[in-house]
Amino acid sequence: MECADTGYAGVEKRPEHEGHQVIWRGAARRTDQKLGKRSALYKAKRKIEKATAQVRAKVEHPVRVIKRQFG
Repeated sequence: MECADTGYAGVEKRPEHEGHQVIWRGAARRTDQKLGKRSALYKAKRKIEKATAQVRAKVEHPVRVIKRQFG
């Protein structure tokens, strides 16, 4: 499975990737602009995104330190 950000939307349709057996998982596009800030779905999505960002921050910092030390 390949992970990508929203800039890679539609990558599985590109001609250079035809015939490849890859499952593409791109980041979700923002949809919370359509939701009211008081809606339960908006609040749930915000909590999920916050938890994801916290985990990402805790993982990316040590990786950066190691990359800086070892090149």
